[in-house]
Amino acid sequence: MNRRTRDVETMLSALASSADRANKPTAVVVFCVAVLGASLIFAMWSMNAAGAASRDYERTLREYANVERLAQVLEHIQRERAESGDEPDIYAREPRLLSTISQAAPMAGIDRTPTITGSRETMPGSPLVRQIVTAQIDRQDVASVMEWITIALRDIPGLHIIRLTMRPTNNGWQFQIRFGRWEVQE
Repeated sequence: MNRRTRDVETMLSALASSADRANKPTAVVVFCVAVLGASLIFAMWSMNAAGAASRDYERTLREYANVERLAQVLEHIQRERAESGDEPDIYAREPRLLSTISQAAPMAGIDRTPTITGSRETMPGSPLVRQIVTAQIDRQDVASVMEWITIALRDIPGLHIIRLTMRPTNNGWQFQIRFGRWEVQE
């Protein structure tokens, strides 16, 4: 082979490689993949932001419902206070709330001592606090527990039932009663 043939062969090889690279536009493919990746990241970020906004909206709706419920309770308390002749003690603090509820049990014929716990719910900016009393008693008949609830509601002004749960057991019924009472904060 002569030198000219080698030069032509080298030149043809370089031209073939150049034509091959021109037929395989890797830069365009890499750019498109990069744009696709960026758009997928943006889509995931947008979905995450939309989910967070949705959760915030639902939380705001729950808070709004709680505020409306508390406003209704306050209106009820104000109506009750107006109807009662504005008695000063209707929402006064009841220091013996737990013991009064507990002492009503034997008067109703309950032979077992109920488990009673107390807690408080406060509302920011409100002069009221809600005393929560949870009572639990096992192996009792329905009539005596209902009598106990009636006596407690009668003896404690402003006391109301928030929730009453009854479950059957082998030896009678299991009761969980959640009482509530609004009081003026001190």
